[in-house]
Amino acid sequence: MHFDIALQRFALTPYGSYGLVTVPELKFQCYSVEQPWALNKPFKSCVPFGEYELIPHAGAPRKGHWVMINEDLNVYDNQADIPALPKDRGRFKCLFGDIANAPSDVQGCVGLGDGLGYTKKQWSVMNSGRTKAEFDALFAADATLMILITRFDSHWKEQRDDGSI
Repeated sequence: MHFDIALQRFALTPYGSYGLVTVPELKFQCYSVEQPWALNKPFKSCVPFGEYELIPHAGAPRKGHWVMINEDLNVYDNQADIPALPKDRGRFKCLFGDIANAPSDVQGCVGLGDGLGYTKKQWSVMNSGRTKAEFDALFAADATLMILITRFDSHWKEQRDDGSI
């Protein structure tokens, strides 16, 4: 079965990126936490706005996580998938649904939580492990997932390569 997921970022700060995740067909909603925008640098930046395929990550130690893929945005499953363009331009292993409460807990991935709060001296999402388990329980093993990452407010300007908005 196919499911469309929406992540609407409502806060892009120098300290972290925060959003609202919804799966309308299943009436599921939670919050997201990511690193701040850092020119799409691997393991240091939130992923760019856009649509991604989510595929199950089969390898240890992250089995049970979802990997975001959009080759047009240079986001791949594995480092070996990055084409001949400069390797530092491509990203890989960007996990969706990582167990992470604060921006410092993720490295280019998206953590999920059931609320917003303050931990580790950072704005954070709360109860990430439980929220990830609830998210994962929604989908059968053969489900196909797509996620669209957008800005919450359509009046915001587009994110530029130089990091400005």
